[in-house]
Amino acid sequence: MIELGKKKYPRVFICDIDGTILKHRKTMCDILSNDPEILPGVRDKFNEMSIAGCTIILMTARPESTREQTIKQLEKVELFYDQLIMGVGHGARVVINDLTT
Repeated sequence: MIELGKKKYPRVFICDIDGTILKHRKTMCDILSNDPEILPGVRDKFNEMSIAGCTIILMTARPESTREQTIKQLEKVELFYDQLIMGVGHGARVVINDLTT
């Protein structure tokens, strides 16, 4: 929780999928044709964040056309999340947010 004044706000975590929570594969064909492999410690950390009331947003460069397969892969590794954002370009991602009280 983040405390601002007297209010407490749960944190929001935005996390990439490939190479961050699942083992990185080189091509979309490799990603979609192989079973997903969750990286060590990820499931425990996501469960911890969920219990703490955090919001978990997954963001990926995978195209929107792979949404159904991506959801199935995340279900297969039993990973809880709140929202999935698809089609975000490769490269650095910057979040700019305000903190109001």
